[in-house]
Amino acid sequence: IGMRELYNWTNDRNAAAGYAGTDPTASKTSIGSLGRIKQSPEMLWRLKTVDGANAPRLLRLATYNRYKGITWKNELPEELSEEIDEDGSNFRNLGTRELEISDPYYLLREKMTTKDLLKPLPAFHLRGASRSEAPLPLPGSASSLRRFDLDGVEINPLGTVRVFPKKSIIDGIVRWGDMAAPESPPWPEQDLEINILERATMQEIAEKLGLRKLPTTAAKVARIRSWFQDEFSYTLYLTIGQARFAKPTAITVFLTKEKRGHCEYFATAATLLLREAGVPARYCVGYAVMERDAERNEFIIRGLHGHAWTRLWDSELKRWTDFDPTPAGWLGMETSGESKFMWLVDGYQRFKEDFFLWRNRPANRIGATIIMWLLGGGVFLFVARRLWRSKLVISGDSTLSVAAGSRTPLHDLERQARRILGPRPPGTPFALWLRRLAENYLPPDELDEALSLHQRLRFDPAPPPPDGESRLQTLAFGLTATLKRSKPPRTASPRR
Repeated sequence: IGMRELYNWTNDRNAAAGYAGTDPTASKTSIGSLGRIKQSPEMLWRLKTVDGANAPRLLRLATYNRYKGITWKNELPEELSEEIDEDGSNFRNLGTRELEISDPYYLLREKMTTKDLLKPLPAFHLRGASRSEAPLPLPGSASSLRRFDLDGVEINPLGTVRVFPKKSIIDGIVRWGDMAAPESPPWPEQDLEINILERATMQEIAEKLGLRKLPTTAAKVARIRSWFQDEFSYTLYLTIGQARFAKPTAITVFLTKEKRGHCEYFATAATLLLREAGVPARYCVGYAVMERDAERNEFIIRGLHGHAWTRLWDSELKRWTDFDPTPAGWLGMETSGESKFMWLVDGYQRFKEDFFLWRNRPANRIGATIIMWLLGGGVFLFVARRLWRSKLVISGDSTLSVAAGSRTPLHDLERQARRILGPRPPGTPFALWLRRLAENYLPPDELDEALSLHQRLRFDPAPPPPDGESRLQTLAFGLTATLKRSKPPRTASPRR
């Protein structure tokens, strides 16, 4: 059982793959909810840059383009509606290309060439737990994936990538920083839509900030960022309730009265304001890459780093870019309550993941198998030795030396004594129980001498007399023979 559990421990990790509840087709926000936002401090992913390259600041899990109620969803244009799957998604398999034999690159954009793969782009290793069809956290400008052990990988038109891993822990290289983003160009009908309930508020604020008059997308982004930074604050305690009976929506209250909220408020409001200013924008969820482990030269991504931001279309550059409107300092508030023992939990998880990947590499499988067999053999030998020693003690083998607390030859009387006295009551000392055989069944003098030697051999820390063990063996043999000749007392027959 122990070996089976050890095998299961090294082959599986019962963990949610990344951001809990991430659905590529819909994301229900906490907008309009009351209470404290809570996220897990568990380490989900580890990121280590290649050749000293910079790390991305944001890793996207999923992108959405339609806001209704408190939920962001995906809405594709009519020309793509025929390709939508039963679950409401529209994923296609990524193409591959090899620069070396048996080392394929998964290409995040269509019509990529070998020249695209040879471009000098920054890269990083990504390691963590994943499950089938789970979104993979990637930069918005991700270009290709390499060395991930996958059965398949897919992407939808909004740039969400999901994987089908062969094992529960995956590890590979991500190339990013490409000028061309993997998602489709904007769809005006979907990426400029504003819910009718928020439309008047967005028009009023856009007019107040003068967003429509600003000449460039960068200027509009800077104006929104400055307004949020100067007049708004980040909080984990949400106090804005849902709209009821024609009252203002939670986003309206956030922008006009409360001016404090979680990242989902900032990302949603910024997306709608940009749309009102004529900039196509989408809503993203994922992680902020901000915790660096200097000792191991890697970045740690936890549930606490879960984040929401805006993805906007820069008409000047003709590409999608990330815009994080949440005021600076939000991460410090999220991580302020971390346990001081988190290093221990991280160390255990890191060891488990690293050992899992090490033992599953083809070059290490023989060594891992030998180690597992050695561990199993060691456990088997330990258990067998203990069982063999127990058998010798129970059988009264005289070759076993007498040590403190061990058996003595007098224990051989127990079987015959039980025939006469019945089972020894629990908690009754052996010597006291055996003394009941004096006079009627055994010579008192011999029994007293035997019991004295028995107690001394078992419990006296001083060395026993030279002939103590042999004398006790002789006494025990004689007393056993006497008991064998004794007849147990008769018990009265029950009346019929």
